[in-house]
Amino acid sequence: MSVWPAPAILLAGTALAAGSEPLVPGWLETSVEISYAGKMTFDLTQGNLEILDFGLHAPLSPPVTAIPGMEIHPAFDFKSTVLAFNDVPASLPVNFANLQSFHVFPSTLVLSAMALSTGCDPGWIWGAFFREKMATDFKDVQQDDFGLDIAGGIGYRFSQNLTIGAGGELLDAGGAFERFHPGLGLDWKIADGVRVRGCGALWETSFYPTDDWRIGFRSDSTGDVWNVVDGSGKSRFIDLVSHRIGVYTEHRISGNLWLELEGGSSFGNSIGLTRNDGSVLLKQTQDHAFYFQVGLAVVNW
Repeated sequence: MSVWPAPAILLAGTALAAGSEPLVPGWLETSVEISYAGKMTFDLTQGNLEILDFGLHAPLSPPVTAIPGMEIHPAFDFKSTVLAFNDVPASLPVNFANLQSFHVFPSTLVLSAMALSTGCDPGWIWGAFFREKMATDFKDVQQDDFGLDIAGGIGYRFSQNLTIGAGGELLDAGGAFERFHPGLGLDWKIADGVRVRGCGALWETSFYPTDDWRIGFRSDSTGDVWNVVDGSGKSRFIDLVSHRIGVYTEHRISGNLWLELEGGSSFGNSIGLTRNDGSVLLKQTQDHAFYFQVGLAVVNW
């Protein structure tokens, strides 16, 4: 159900499976979710970090045929994050009001569009992704709070059951395209009720024992780059990276309404604090920790 890919945005290459169903899991669903990850211990100093996320994903319309052979899938996302720093040293330059334990409350608002080829060629497909975002703590909204991420790729549909492709993404942090990530895309229907699909950082293996149940394994990444104001009133960038791998189950409650539960371990965790000129104030990696997520989704189309 989750479609949040940070630090890597959704890779749009090979983003078309059978028909017009996006390869990105959850793209056509209106969903709300809450996730918790904690306590991730810092490697260089004392203290730990807990992360609480509240997310909303909503397609803005049915797929739009912009030109023959191409569909546009617009969507809106909102994510509010609580970064809870516990028992940190007094030298941590984020919040000077309460230096031992404090919270930072960044949020991300996103307008995005995925452009997909719709089968003019019997084999080759392509996709492109655009994401205009505001990542901020709302204390002093400025140009550095806004950014544009773009991605694209190409793939080949070998059969109705197998599509493979590759592409890349270019990330904008604070008004500069600073990061490029290549990636692969795959949609493979191994057998009836068994499917492997993914693009970029989001991958899952799904099993469909009945029409009302889905179970599987999922790997994803979360985090973002937010522009925030520290305790002395200065603008800073917080860069959070966290990867997750876990198991999930989805159950149809009624009609198109689904309940999702997911849990597992976070790994490859890091957090950084930089000035607007890119100079690093703080860079910490963190130990792995458990995470848990619960969500509701409505399949729109």
